[in-house]
Amino acid sequence: MLPYEHDNVFDEGLAGVFETETERAARQSANQLKVQSTGIDLYKDNTCHISHLLEIPNDQCNRFEEEIGGTGFTLLRQSKDRDTSVYQVNKTEALALIDYQSELMNLYSKKYEGVYRSWEIVRAF
Repeated sequence: MLPYEHDNVFDEGLAGVFETETERAARQSANQLKVQSTGIDLYKDNTCHISHLLEIPNDQCNRFEEEIGGTGFTLLRQSKDRDTSVYQVNKTEALALIDYQSELMNLYSKKYEGVYRSWEIVRAF
């Protein structure tokens, strides 16, 4: 099964939410450049505190918070204005998994009609 394909079977989670090939290529290219700039060797211990920033419309926030809360990521609302809220979504994991994490965050932002802004890291060890 492809990632998230099981969601389509049950029509839950990220069912029906997809990246285009252009979006995927741009995200992966940006990830590769950002990982290279860290100087972290992905073939050695590369555990990091990874933080993603997502901007979600306020009318979608409760549903977004409820769903993300069940994924193993921690969630912090950084700011809120009249229309949107900016969330920091965190997980300590191998930086080698950044393509998976950034895809997941991009899909969640799309599902809730928001925007995936970026990710940052701090080495865990």
